[in-house]
Amino acid sequence: MADMPQLIVHDLFELALFKNSASHQAAIVRQWLHTQVQPRSGGQLLETPTGPVFASGPWQISLSYSTDYVVCALSKCAMLGTDITPIQSFAELTDVAQHYFSPAIAQALNQLPESEQALRFAKEWSELEARTKACKMGLREWSEGREQALQMAKTSYVVRLESEVITVVWV
Repeated sequence: MADMPQLIVHDLFELALFKNSASHQAAIVRQWLHTQVQPRSGGQLLETPTGPVFASGPWQISLSYSTDYVVCALSKCAMLGTDITPIQSFAELTDVAQHYFSPAIAQALNQLPESEQALRFAKEWSELEARTKACKMGLREWSEGREQALQMAKTSYVVRLESEVITVVWV
């Protein structure tokens, strides 16, 4: 098993960052939720198709996985969304940006030197994923309606690891 996670405490949330192999991440997070958070909530941890939730109590959970990390954001007072996105270039990067990002962001990304595009893409994608989770929306292509629906999600925390970007947003 992994060591205890790095824990960041913010006014609105707690963020636990675990580093471990992908094959053990789900088990590690659930063990941590049971041992560290469940006693505070008094609730039972339930598995759902979208991940673990507490049967009762005030805690909201948002999870995100990458190859080497898992992030678990918890809050008693806000709906949360978190995402961890690898910083990597790929052939379809600008095409994906045109479909999912606003026209202004897609254009700004396209005008960057290729060496800077992967980091900007990771930041934008991580924020988009976190916002859709906080707003309980599935990921879908950009539209003015989608942007309006996501406006209630406020970015609270962004951190860059060596090769990944983590974003936490709240509603």
